[in-house]
Amino acid sequence: MLFDPQFYDPRTSVEHIVAYPYWMMNAEGFSTQDFGEDRVADLCYRTVEYQTSELSVDEVILPGRYTNSPTENWFETQSIIANSVTGHNIGVPVYSTLALGPDVIAASESLDEIIDEAIAWPTDGVYVVVRHPNSDRFLIADDVFLYNLLSALLSLERAGKNVILGYANQQMLVAAAVGIHGLATGNFRNVRQFNPDMFRPDGSEPRSRAVWYYDSISLSEFRTNALALAYRRGMDDLFTSSSPFDELLLSASNPALVRWGERQAFQHYLCCMRRQWTTLQSHRAHDRARAVIGMLEGARRRIDAFGERGFLLGGRSFLPALEPSESAVSAIASDRAHDLAVNRG
Repeated sequence: MLFDPQFYDPRTSVEHIVAYPYWMMNAEGFSTQDFGEDRVADLCYRTVEYQTSELSVDEVILPGRYTNSPTENWFETQSIIANSVTGHNIGVPVYSTLALGPDVIAASESLDEIIDEAIAWPTDGVYVVVRHPNSDRFLIADDVFLYNLLSALLSLERAGKNVILGYANQQMLVAAAVGIHGLATGNFRNVRQFNPDMFRPDGSEPRSRAVWYYDSISLSEFRTNALALAYRRGMDDLFTSSSPFDELLLSASNPALVRWGERQAFQHYLCCMRRQWTTLQSHRAHDRARAVIGMLEGARRRIDAFGERGFLLGGRSFLPALEPSESAVSAIASDRAHDLAVNRG
């Protein structure tokens, strides 16, 4: 179990965030007007204490401020946070947080500087969250953005850091190509796409309660009523169970009549993601990029098969992300073949 301190916007007033006991710095309440080294260190101490004593986490995630334009103050704050654990026997691995905006990822020189700093931090790993270049889109269709992100993750891993990529969706399975430690994901769209606006009272993204079925082969999602229509048209042969949680749904003659709700959809998605991730990780380091390309090629064949039968995937089709994902992984496999071959995994 891990816990995200959600310190991306320290001036937030979102009630469920500031209610955590580590957030309050004094009796008058949290203030960032004079957020100096002592206050940062105090916040980190409280955060670690909450995670280890109250939650008994397996690994500790330190706070980390979001930036889309790193400044000297941001670098200094991040360094103070990372060094706050020096000399403390926490007893579990500790991760720094890197919360980066799309402009940072796009600017390779700025990103390289940040990665160099993160490598020097005295923590065991890095918890990375990134804002997509187009926040209104669920999946990333920018191959340069994906390339820069994968390259940065690979550099952290090669430097001996364990890397967890947070707010991940099924597209981030491609990160297995560079051997990172793991993904943190969830059922709702707003926990599979990092957006710092969620931590501001006037910018919270509402949580959709609609139930989506994740087709792990096509890496796409669709509503269960679309599945029911496909079955009515005699296309049930296109769908095979990929977790214990979708068997009842897919074995029914009419999926629309099955009570398959949010909980089952969540369990199914997580089960599929875990299986896909562990399968990709099981390959030797120098074979993982090839395995990821194979997964993407399989998704293309699956989507093509759907289209030939007149089954339209809709707004959560993986098709727009296919070519950028293939391009980025192929480029990394070519440009950094040596680093992939000697990756710690």
